[in-house]
This record gives sequence, C-alpha cells and structure tokens, in this order.
Amino acid sequence: MKKNNLQEGDLFKLPMVKDYFVIGLIVRIKGMLMYAVFFDGKDESILEITGFDPLNEKIILRRICSALGLKNGDWKILGKTTKWNKKDWPIPLFRRKDLISGNYSLIKYNDELKEISETVAKANEKLDHYPEDGVAGYGLIEKQLAKLLS
Repeated sequence: MKKNNLQEGDLFKLPMVKDYFVIGLIVRIKGMLMYAVFFDGKDESILEITGFDPLNEKIILRRICSALGLKNGDWKILGKTTKWNKKDWPIPLFRRKDLISGNYSLIKYNDELKEISETVAKANEKLDHYPEDGVAGYGLIEKQLAKLLS
C-alpha cells in the first residue's frame, strides 16, 4: 500500500492472536506518521458505527505512531468510516514525563502532527486520562494493545 493511499477516517484491522483483532482509526496522517485510536475488535459493533465519538469508552489506546504496519501490509485497511468529520476528532493533549525531573508536561500538536506547545503540569494534577506522548513504532503499538487486552 502506498502511503498516499492512507486517509483520515480510514479504519484498519490489526491481527492479534488466533482469530482476535483490533480495529484502528486514522484520525490524522502526515506522511508515515499518524494519530490513531484503537478499539477492541471483539466488539463487532465497532465495524458498524456510523459516527465516532473521540471520548468513546470503547477506545482502548490513543497514540501518535508509525503507519509502517499499514504500508507493509501487516495491518489491513477496511475502508473509510461512513460519517467521517475531522472537526469531530480534535487532536488531544498528550502527557510527557521528563525522565530526569519526573515532572509531567502537556504537549499540544497541530494537524500536521508537529508539536506546537508544552505546558508544565501542576504538581498534583491527574494526567492519566491524557494519552502518552511520543511516536510509537507499529511493533510497540501491537505490544501495548496485547498488554491492554490481556
């Protein structure tokens, strides 16, 4: 699959173990970098959803990641969501931990997936609901999903 064939709103399938799979949704894509959300594939209703909610409790992972799994064919495109609207899917803030100080920051990205701001979080601020910052390779995504689903 050529990278220019990938589009926002595309659904894709990640095989996990045996007949089990995860469904991904491309929310933003720039070259081989994408912001995607992932759903538990055992809920077959995911394939029939006509309008997605970015706060949907069925989302099990939100990450900026490589599209290499799609390019090399390990992840399969299923088609476009029927009611895709980019405005309904703003890019969230991401949490980043400074490995030296242990402090957290909230990172904002633009639609081209470029970092545009960083705000240091307050000392006792709860950040668990923010997705983890950093670009994940497709192998890491598969490992994170396997851990979340085990």
